[in-house]
Amino acid sequence: GRLLSVRLKQPWREISPIEHNQRAVKFFHNDDSLRAKVREQLDTVYDLERLSTRVVLGRATPKDFISLRQSLKTLPPIQFILHEAVSGTDEENPVTPALKTIVNKWDSMTD
Repeated sequence: GRLLSVRLKQPWREISPIEHNQRAVKFFHNDDSLRAKVREQLDTVYDLERLSTRVVLGRATPKDFISLRQSLKTLPPIQFILHEAVSGTDEENPVTPALKTIVNKWDSMTD
């Protein structure tokens, strides 16, 4: 929600990032199975930005730490799903270079 708000308040002025975003959206739109798998995993991820802010400010509760743990445990399966999708793309639904870069540089924070 925050990212959408930023994009609406500060839209891109160049066409290139807009097209990159559109291709990434198209990639997920064209693959219902992939979208369902990712959505299922994301349902267990809490607001990491909010949680990390609460931890840094010393205002985190035990519930926040449990939510953070659950969210971090979900990152490796999401990475695996996306890596498989990016590796096995076909010509009908090509992956964007930007999406491939994101997946290849993904830090699942297993450490």
